[in-house]
Amino acid sequence: MAAQNIRSASAAARANALSQLDSLGSSRSEFTTEAVFSALEKDAANFIERVHENINSAGIANTGGISDIRMVVSDTGIDIVGKPYLIYQDKGVSGVERTRPDTPFKYSDKKPPASAFIEMIKRKNLNLRKEEFYDHNSGSPHSDVDGDEAAIKSLSYAMRESIYKEGFPAKNLFSKEVPKLVADVTKSVSDFATDFIISSIRDGYGNNIGKVGLKK
Repeated sequence: MAAQNIRSASAAARANALSQLDSLGSSRSEFTTEAVFSALEKDAANFIERVHENINSAGIANTGGISDIRMVVSDTGIDIVGKPYLIYQDKGVSGVERTRPDTPFKYSDKKPPASAFIEMIKRKNLNLRKEEFYDHNSGSPHSDVDGDEAAIKSLSYAMRESIYKEGFPAKNLFSKEVPKLVADVTKSVSDFATDFIISSIRDGYGNNIGKVGLKK
């Protein structure tokens, strides 16, 4: 589901940008070159970097492969592929007892995996112990169960039940970055098209006069 949603955003961006070339009276295939793809790859990479920054800023543990966002380049386009957990955190999920606004997702008979919360608890304790200015006397939110597997398991099930009932709000991790992705891709293709046209304007003798004409 995540792959499909993120891929659709990227595909829509490419289609929106490339559609501008129709008015130029040239085949799109003439412009779909290595230079265009190089620019699109850069735009996609910047998009992924911004999403990673949003994930880190939100303090979300890397469970469910949320940071596993990849760019897949093929002959027909560039796909940005992510895991379902990213979509759920981005859009939020309603619980069985509480409805979250503006989300299409809702828990029903299937609860979130307790293993995800176990991983989160252990990761938070480990990360805090590595902090240079960590106050070992204050502890982490889960320091009371640090190293106690039974207590960690018990806490993870309690957290799972809470999320199952209450759900969680949208974090807007990647949705807010899509408009900039669209704008960047549109500009990249438009800039390439402009350069291509200018460099291809020639006089009757075959001389390239595009850039000369641009200066006048």
